[in-house]
Amino acid sequence: MFEPFFSTKQDGGGAGLGLGILPHAHHPAGGRTEVASEPGRGTTFSVTLPVIAAPRPRILVVDDEAALRRIISQLLADDYEVEVAEGGAALARLAQATPAVDVILCDLAMPEISGDDVVTWIEAHRPELSPRIVLMSGGEPSPTAVGLRARAPARWLPKPFGVDALREAVAACLAATLG
Repeated sequence: MFEPFFSTKQDGGGAGLGLGILPHAHHPAGGRTEVASEPGRGTTFSVTLPVIAAPRPRILVVDDEAALRRIISQLLADDYEVEVAEGGAALARLAQATPAVDVILCDLAMPEISGDDVVTWIEAHRPELSPRIVLMSGGEPSPTAVGLRARAPARWLPKPFGVDALREAVAACLAATLG
């Protein structure tokens, strides 16, 4: 029944490919086909496909305050894969091509490597990640932040921020970069 080019139709009535391609279409993905036939009543084909979960967007939280990294991570963990890092560790992580980072939540005021430094490094070494940056700060924005804010106001998250503002900033960044 699944033999390619076999048909019970008269000449010109079909190429016999309908059932012949079925096993090749879904078996490699772990699917299966079941056939139940009852003479005089008909035939039922059941195709079962495995559920494949879509990967969740990955968020990198870059902040020098461990407590804030932990809180942001907990707030986003239900919907996203969240990684946390300080400035230097964040740059090391961003130097890796995989796994991909979909949003970078980056504090501006960090003591050793600032948010400006992170943005400058990204623009020089991984420019494709530049649209994925959301800057966070409770102080006056730096010239880099002012420029970024002018180009993309949604990519600025003033501290202190609430849960809704955090989620909206992440969602807006994802919508703009992942379509």
